[in-house]
Amino acid sequence: GEGIAPFGSVADYDANLARLEGYLVYLDAAIARMREGLAAGVTQPKLVVRNVVEQLDNLLAEGVESSTFYKPVLKFPDAVPAAERPRLTAAYARFIRERLNPAHERLRAFLRNDYLPRARDSVGLAQMPGGTALYRHLIARMTTTELTAEEIHRIGLEEVARIQAGMERVRRQVGFSGNRQEFARHLTSGPRFAPKSREAMGEAFFEIDRRVRAVVGREFTRVPRSPLSIRPVPTFKERTAAGGSYQN
Repeated sequence: GEGIAPFGSVADYDANLARLEGYLVYLDAAIARMREGLAAGVTQPKLVVRNVVEQLDNLLAEGVESSTFYKPVLKFPDAVPAAERPRLTAAYARFIRERLNPAHERLRAFLRNDYLPRARDSVGLAQMPGGTALYRHLIARMTTTELTAEEIHRIGLEEVARIQAGMERVRRQVGFSGNRQEFARHLTSGPRFAPKSREAMGEAFFEIDRRVRAVVGREFTRVPRSPLSIRPVPTFKERTAAGGSYQN
Protein backbone atom coordinates (compact mmCIF):
# COMPACT_ATOMS: atom_id res chain seq x y z
CA GLY A 1 0.00 0.00 0.00
CA GLU A 2 0.90 3.67 -0.33
CA GLY A 3 1.72 4.03 3.36
CA ILE A 4 4.42 1.32 3.38
CA ALA A 5 5.74 0.62 -0.14
CA PRO A 6 7.94 3.16 -1.96
CA PHE A 7 6.45 5.12 -4.86
CA GLY A 8 9.37 7.02 -6.33
CA SER A 9 9.65 5.62 -9.86
CA VAL A 10 7.73 3.92 -12.66
CA ALA A 11 9.29 0.62 -11.55
CA ASP A 12 7.85 1.14 -8.04
CA TYR A 13 4.35 1.63 -9.45
CA ASP A 14 4.57 -1.47 -11.63
CA ALA A 15 6.04 -3.48 -8.75
CA ASN A 16 3.11 -2.51 -6.54
CA LEU A 17 0.64 -3.77 -9.14
CA ALA A 18 2.53 -7.07 -9.24
CA ARG A 19 2.39 -7.31 -5.45
CA LEU A 20 -1.35 -6.64 -5.53
CA GLU A 21 -1.76 -9.59 -7.90
CA GLY A 22 -0.16 -11.70 -5.19
CA TYR A 23 -2.53 -10.15 -2.66
CA LEU A 24 -5.48 -11.46 -4.67
CA VAL A 25 -4.01 -14.97 -4.56
CA TYR A 26 -3.59 -14.56 -0.81
CA LEU A 27 -7.24 -13.51 -0.33
CA ASP A 28 -8.62 -16.57 -2.09
CA ALA A 29 -6.12 -18.81 -0.27
CA ALA A 30 -7.25 -17.26 3.02
CA ILE A 31 -10.86 -18.19 2.24
CA ALA A 32 -9.78 -21.77 1.55
CA ARG A 33 -7.84 -21.92 4.83
CA MET A 34 -10.76 -20.46 6.76
CA ARG A 35 -12.99 -23.19 5.33
CA GLU A 36 -10.49 -25.72 6.71
CA GLY A 37 -10.67 -23.93 10.05
CA LEU A 38 -14.44 -24.14 10.07
CA ALA A 39 -14.25 -27.87 9.46
CA ALA A 40 -11.77 -28.29 12.33
CA GLY A 41 -13.52 -25.94 14.75
CA VAL A 42 -10.63 -23.46 14.68
CA THR A 43 -12.08 -20.02 14.00
CA GLN A 44 -11.60 -16.37 14.74
CA PRO A 45 -13.85 -14.75 17.37
CA LYS A 46 -17.10 -13.21 16.12
CA LEU A 47 -15.83 -9.85 17.42
CA VAL A 48 -12.88 -9.94 15.01
CA VAL A 49 -14.97 -11.13 12.05
CA ARG A 50 -17.55 -8.37 12.49
CA ASN A 51 -14.78 -5.77 12.53
CA VAL A 52 -13.23 -7.17 9.34
CA VAL A 53 -16.61 -7.22 7.58
CA GLU A 54 -17.09 -3.55 8.50
CA GLN A 55 -13.60 -2.71 7.23
CA LEU A 56 -14.34 -4.47 3.93
CA ASP A 57 -17.65 -2.60 3.68
CA ASN A 58 -15.75 0.66 4.11
CA LEU A 59 -13.16 -0.32 1.48
CA LEU A 60 -15.85 -1.29 -1.04
CA ALA A 61 -17.79 1.92 -0.40
CA GLU A 62 -14.74 3.89 -1.59
CA GLY A 63 -15.34 2.72 -5.16
CA VAL A 64 -12.43 3.19 -7.55
CA GLU A 65 -11.07 6.75 -7.64
CA SER A 66 -11.59 7.22 -3.90
CA SER A 67 -10.07 3.83 -3.13
CA THR A 68 -7.23 3.58 -0.63
CA PHE A 69 -5.39 1.59 -3.31
CA TYR A 70 -5.83 4.40 -5.88
CA LYS A 71 -4.00 7.02 -3.81
CA PRO A 72 -0.55 6.43 -5.35
CA VAL A 73 -1.77 7.67 -8.77
CA LEU A 74 -3.47 10.79 -7.40
CA LYS A 75 -0.10 12.50 -7.00
CA PHE A 76 2.96 11.31 -8.90
CA PRO A 77 6.55 12.13 -7.88
CA ASP A 78 8.64 14.13 -10.34
CA ALA A 79 10.64 10.99 -11.21
CA VAL A 80 7.60 9.48 -12.97
CA PRO A 81 7.52 10.91 -16.54
CA ALA A 82 4.30 12.63 -17.61
CA ALA A 83 4.03 10.23 -20.55
CA GLU A 84 3.79 7.24 -18.16
CA ARG A 85 1.17 8.69 -15.85
CA PRO A 86 -1.98 8.03 -17.96
CA ARG A 87 -0.96 4.37 -18.38
CA LEU A 88 -0.39 3.88 -14.68
CA THR A 89 -3.58 5.70 -13.71
CA ALA A 90 -5.64 3.57 -16.09
CA ALA A 91 -3.91 0.37 -14.93
CA TYR A 92 -4.63 1.10 -11.27
CA ALA A 93 -8.26 2.03 -11.97
CA ARG A 94 -8.80 -1.10 -14.06
CA PHE A 95 -7.17 -3.34 -11.46
CA ILE A 96 -9.27 -1.94 -8.61
CA ARG A 97 -12.51 -2.09 -10.59
CA GLU A 98 -12.08 -5.48 -12.27
CA ARG A 99 -9.88 -7.45 -9.86
CA LEU A 100 -9.48 -5.96 -6.39
CA ASN A 101 -13.02 -4.87 -5.54
CA PRO A 102 -14.52 -8.18 -6.75
CA ALA A 103 -11.97 -10.06 -4.59
CA HIS A 104 -12.94 -7.97 -1.58
CA GLU A 105 -16.59 -8.65 -2.41
CA ARG A 106 -15.89 -12.40 -2.40
CA LEU A 107 -14.12 -12.21 0.94
CA ARG A 108 -16.81 -10.02 2.46
CA ALA A 109 -19.63 -12.36 1.30
CA PHE A 110 -17.79 -15.42 2.63
CA LEU A 111 -17.09 -13.83 6.02
CA ARG A 112 -20.59 -12.44 6.45
CA ASN A 113 -22.62 -15.36 5.14
CA ASP A 114 -20.53 -18.48 5.82
CA TYR A 115 -17.89 -17.73 8.43
CA LEU A 116 -19.51 -15.34 10.92
CA PRO A 117 -22.43 -17.62 11.84
CA ARG A 118 -19.96 -20.40 12.73
CA ALA A 119 -17.24 -18.26 14.32
CA ARG A 120 -16.69 -18.62 18.05
CA ASP A 121 -18.17 -16.40 20.73
CA SER A 122 -15.03 -16.70 22.90
CA VAL A 123 -11.96 -14.53 22.35
CA GLY A 124 -9.01 -16.34 23.97
CA LEU A 125 -6.77 -18.76 22.07
CA ALA A 126 -7.22 -21.34 24.80
CA GLN A 127 -10.93 -21.56 23.97
CA MET A 128 -10.34 -23.32 20.63
CA PRO A 129 -8.91 -26.75 19.76
CA GLY A 130 -5.13 -26.79 20.25
CA GLY A 131 -5.26 -23.25 21.60
CA THR A 132 -3.28 -23.90 24.76
CA ALA A 133 -0.37 -25.46 22.85
CA LEU A 134 -0.46 -22.63 20.31
CA TYR A 135 -0.36 -20.07 23.12
CA ARG A 136 2.71 -21.80 24.57
CA HIS A 137 4.39 -21.73 21.15
CA LEU A 138 3.63 -18.04 20.69
CA ILE A 139 5.02 -17.19 24.12
CA ALA A 140 8.30 -18.95 23.30
CA ARG A 141 8.46 -17.27 19.90
CA MET A 142 7.61 -13.77 21.09
CA THR A 143 9.58 -13.70 24.33
CA THR A 144 12.44 -16.14 23.52
CA THR A 145 11.97 -17.51 27.06
CA GLU A 146 10.53 -20.68 28.57
CA LEU A 147 8.21 -18.77 30.89
CA THR A 148 4.69 -20.11 31.23
CA ALA A 149 1.57 -18.04 30.69
CA GLU A 150 0.95 -18.11 34.45
CA GLU A 151 4.45 -16.81 35.21
CA ILE A 152 4.10 -13.99 32.68
CA HIS A 153 0.70 -13.12 34.11
CA ARG A 154 2.20 -12.92 37.61
CA ILE A 155 4.95 -10.61 36.33
CA GLY A 156 2.28 -8.47 34.74
CA LEU A 157 0.29 -8.22 37.96
CA GLU A 158 3.47 -7.24 39.84
CA GLU A 159 4.22 -4.55 37.28
CA VAL A 160 0.67 -3.18 37.49
CA ALA A 161 0.99 -3.01 41.28
CA ARG A 162 4.37 -1.25 40.99
CA ILE A 163 3.06 1.32 38.51
CA GLN A 164 -0.09 1.96 40.52
CA ALA A 165 1.98 2.52 43.65
CA GLY A 166 4.09 5.02 41.73
CA MET A 167 0.97 6.83 40.51
CA GLU A 168 -0.32 6.94 44.09
CA ARG A 169 2.93 8.57 45.25
CA VAL A 170 2.64 11.20 42.52
CA ARG A 171 -1.04 11.79 43.37
CA ARG A 172 -0.11 12.55 46.95
CA GLN A 173 2.89 14.69 45.96
CA VAL A 174 0.79 17.00 43.77
CA GLY A 175 -1.98 17.17 46.35
CA PHE A 176 -4.76 15.72 44.19
CA SER A 177 -7.70 15.01 46.49
CA GLY A 178 -9.53 12.37 44.43
CA ASN A 179 -8.78 8.64 44.25
CA ARG A 180 -6.41 6.95 41.79
CA GLN A 181 -9.13 6.40 39.16
CA GLU A 182 -10.15 10.06 39.33
CA PHE A 183 -6.49 11.08 39.10
CA ALA A 184 -6.07 8.97 35.95
CA ARG A 185 -9.14 10.63 34.39
CA HIS A 186 -7.75 14.03 35.37
CA LEU A 187 -4.47 13.28 33.59
CA THR A 188 -6.16 12.07 30.40
CA SER A 189 -8.91 14.69 30.15
CA GLY A 190 -7.52 17.79 31.86
CA PRO A 191 -7.00 20.66 29.36
CA ARG A 192 -3.51 21.43 30.69
CA PHE A 193 -2.34 17.94 29.71
CA ALA A 194 -3.75 17.96 26.16
CA PRO A 195 -1.10 18.24 23.42
CA LYS A 196 -1.10 21.65 21.75
CA SER A 197 -1.30 20.04 18.29
CA ARG A 198 -0.98 16.69 16.55
CA GLU A 199 2.54 17.77 15.56
CA ALA A 200 3.44 18.41 19.20
CA MET A 201 2.03 15.02 20.16
CA GLY A 202 4.07 13.34 17.43
CA GLU A 203 7.22 15.15 18.52
CA ALA A 204 6.72 13.90 22.07
CA PHE A 205 6.77 10.32 20.78
CA PHE A 206 9.85 11.04 18.66
CA GLU A 207 11.58 12.40 21.77
CA ILE A 208 10.80 9.15 23.61
CA ASP A 209 12.19 7.26 20.61
CA ARG A 210 15.43 9.27 20.77
CA ARG A 211 15.82 8.48 24.46
CA VAL A 212 15.12 4.77 23.91
CA ARG A 213 17.54 4.49 20.99
CA ALA A 214 20.31 5.96 23.13
CA VAL A 215 20.14 3.06 25.61
CA VAL A 216 18.34 0.14 23.91
CA GLY A 217 21.60 -1.43 22.74
CA ARG A 218 22.58 -2.12 26.34
CA GLU A 219 19.80 -4.69 26.73
CA PHE A 220 19.15 -5.95 23.18
CA THR A 221 21.51 -7.16 20.46
CA ARG A 222 18.91 -6.80 17.67
CA VAL A 223 17.12 -3.49 17.25
CA PRO A 224 14.93 -2.17 14.38
CA ARG A 225 16.88 -0.54 11.57
CA SER A 226 13.96 1.50 10.28
CA PRO A 227 13.32 4.82 12.03
CA LEU A 228 10.12 5.46 13.96
CA SER A 229 7.27 6.63 11.73
CA ILE A 230 3.88 7.84 12.98
CA ARG A 231 0.97 7.61 10.55
CA PRO A 232 -2.79 8.07 10.84
CA VAL A 233 -4.96 4.95 10.82
CA PRO A 234 -6.53 4.54 7.34
CA THR A 235 -10.08 5.86 7.24
CA PHE A 236 -11.61 2.52 6.30
CA LYS A 237 -10.56 0.96 9.61
CA GLU A 238 -10.17 3.85 12.04
CA ARG A 239 -13.42 3.02 13.87
CA THR A 240 -12.63 -0.69 14.33
CA ALA A 241 -8.86 -0.47 14.83
CA ALA A 242 -7.22 -0.75 18.24
CA GLY A 243 -6.75 2.48 20.19
CA GLY A 244 -3.00 2.04 19.96
CA SER A 245 -1.02 -0.29 17.71
CA TYR A 246 2.33 -0.64 16.02
CA GLN A 247 4.09 -2.55 13.28
CA ASN A 248 7.73 -3.58 13.34
